[in-house]
Amino acid sequence: MAGWKFLAEGVILAVFLLTTTWASSIDERHSIHLSENEPDNSEFALHNLERIANEMLDAKRHGRPSRMASQNPFLKHLACDPHAKFRTIDGTCNNLLHPWRGAAKTPLIRMSPQRYQDGFNSPRIMYHYSKDMLPSARRVSLEIHHTTSNISNDHSHLLMNWGQFIDHDITLSPESGSEGGEEINKTRCCEFLSNTDNLHECFPISTSYDPVYRQGCIPFLRSAPIPGLPNQPVLRYQMNDLTSFIDGSMVYGSTKLKSDALRSFKGGKLLSKISRNEEILPDEKSNPRDCFHSEQECRYAAGDVRNSEQAGLTSIHTLLLRTHNKIASALEELNSHWSDERLYQTTRKIVGAIIQRITYKEFCLWSLDQGT
Repeated sequence: MAGWKFLAEGVILAVFLLTTTWASSIDERHSIHLSENEPDNSEFALHNLERIANEMLDAKRHGRPSRMASQNPFLKHLACDPHAKFRTIDGTCNNLLHPWRGAAKTPLIRMSPQRYQDGFNSPRIMYHYSKDMLPSARRVSLEIHHTTSNISNDHSHLLMNWGQFIDHDITLSPESGSEGGEEINKTRCCEFLSNTDNLHECFPISTSYDPVYRQGCIPFLRSAPIPGLPNQPVLRYQMNDLTSFIDGSMVYGSTKLKSDALRSFKGGKLLSKISRNEEILPDEKSNPRDCFHSEQECRYAAGDVRNSEQAGLTSIHTLLLRTHNKIASALEELNSHWSDERLYQTTRKIVGAIIQRITYKEFCLWSLDQGT
């Protein structure tokens, strides 16, 4: 209970202070999922990984050797320090035997085998034996998930917010951004709904006879393809732009470029701004001028780009920012000889442990069945 009391007190204060925060629009949230963290090495840029993967898949489709398979950056050897005191920011070398596993910008691992229509790339559209067409994803959603407004007597809204916060620590799969070298306009997907020459990366969702979406189609882009890790078969893999570990990447980022952009490089602290004598998240540098005083979308700067989706989530980000800087200040008082780097990394390690403790010892116990 201690962890949740700590969070609840901080979130109440944070929500009170965040008077300029509002939920991002649906279009803004969709555009966020088109984005990626700028890589530390251009070889791991999404457009490059996507280019390599598409060539490898095309080669398999036509039964010829791939010209670009050797350019897969995951084939490179990673030298890990088994005595390192701190995690890498990108998640590499957390597994010394398989240093790429769980690292940022690597393929997501499946819990069950893939079921592509062609066995390796095309989305599944029909039943395997009868060859009847599968129902629309929207129809399945309507049949399985019914809108309810049940009020829990046991949990507050914080339970959901922490779940979203942790989700943003371990997964972000960018959508495809190009088709044949050209940028995709998602709205075009619906123009090709019944066309066999549909854009390959489009997978529009039919909403015929839908009680809510009356336009007949929801534009949808598939997650961007990337090549597999060494010894994995040639299939369409989806990128995880974040580390797969609960390591606080939504606070600190999953690349050195992102991490450095969030640091003050003074006393091990993170950058912040002051509002009503309290620290809050700094503004994202890409925000339009005066966006908080207009109808334009604004975002705060944090380890995960989705930090401003809704006020409860932003509040937890704010709380962890304050927690980091308070711990860094306390460590500096006790160890005045420590460098900024040591203060930062030690504080990051402590905050990561706090996040893990709350997640495994409290959130999971309350969210999962006791027999899990």
